[in-house]
Amino acid sequence: MKVDSRRRALLAGLAATPLLAAFPSKAQAPAWPAKPIRILVGFPPGGGADAMARLVASKLPEKLGQPVIVENRTGATGTICSELVAKAPPDG
Repeated sequence: MKVDSRRRALLAGLAATPLLAAFPSKAQAPAWPAKPIRILVGFPPGGGADAMARLVASKLPEKLGQPVIVENRTGATGTICSELVAKAPPDG
């Protein structure tokens, strides 16, 4: 009898799944990303870190559908760039 009750519970759960998908929640997040993406690099342009960031940034718009901007913020051994990232709005 235990197996039969387990089957019934499984079938009831599977039957309810389409109902849950038919009524989406109002609290769904908007499509991400909704605005251009900024990549901050704490090293000067022309270096290895800049080249790698620009290589990644060239492929992202195809996948995400948003422009990607690479910004070099040098100085204070990376502290300026780190502060900008830490103070950036938490938008994803």
